[in-house]
Amino acid sequence: MKAVDYRYIAQSVSYLSGIPVRLYEGCTRKEAFFPARLPRDPMELYRDEILSIGDHVGYFVTPLFHYYG
Repeated sequence: MKAVDYRYIAQSVSYLSGIPVRLYEGCTRKEAFFPARLPRDPMELYRDEILSIGDHVGYFVTPLFHYYG
């Protein structure tokens, strides 16, 4: 069985969609792909809340309507 190249998938999705994509292992960010340069990752403000979602497929909406899934 071949290993899944999550890095390649994340990078491709980010660059094709124009949406930042992050790879986590547990609660540790391993890589991030940003199609635009940002001075700071906006997700960090809500990191703990987002990573505490226990559903198989979850999403989080900030008060400013930023969507994270």
